[in-house]
Amino acid sequence: MISIRTLINGIILLLITTSLWGDAPVRVAPRLQPYAEWSKTPAAKTLMEFVRHTVSSLIAREKLESRNGDAFPWIQQPVGVFVTAMKGRKVRVCVGAFTPSEETMGREIVRQCKRLIAEDPRHEPLSPYELDQLQYVVSFVGSPTPIADPSLLDIWSEGLLMRWGEREAALLPGEAKTLSWGASALRRQIQVPQHETPSYASFPVVVIREEISPESMNNTNR
Repeated sequence: MISIRTLINGIILLLITTSLWGDAPVRVAPRLQPYAEWSKTPAAKTLMEFVRHTVSSLIAREKLESRNGDAFPWIQQPVGVFVTAMKGRKVRVCVGAFTPSEETMGREIVRQCKRLIAEDPRHEPLSPYELDQLQYVVSFVGSPTPIADPSLLDIWSEGLLMRWGEREAALLPGEAKTLSWGASALRRQIQVPQHETPSYASFPVVVIREEISPESMNNTNR
């Protein structure tokens, strides 16, 4: 007969496992629900191919067709967009905006790709020699909601926004292994004094990751 302790431990292990691997059901904000559903379609994979092509073309200084982004309209209504380039398990560069300014999703993606190359103040500009080592991630985000206690945040499914005065920085799901490490990185980024307390906000996120081959993943980890 299974003991209560064994049963509880099994439930805890299941919860931890599903949280880490993303199989647990995640609450999605109503405004992002269409994007969550769209992210599971073949069109999402095409979008990630578009991101890679756009970044590569921009770095090579090739001319982009002005209508390229029209192939990806907004899904029902515009939302915030962040574009991240990962190198192995580390963030190489990341840019984005909670309020989009373009008429279509594709054009907003192009705008963020232009910024991705050289406008992340935390990192060196992207080099053409490292493009094959990168994995791209697109995050659709909702509006931030102020929170008092960031320790209640689920960093695997929600974003964290830290504000100090007029400065702010965001942490997206998957960018930090622990909340403590991520919060410390945000404090350094916006230069929060050691004994001061910034304000926090959480925001919903729908993440689309580029599919890359195991061989490419091995190369990025070397």
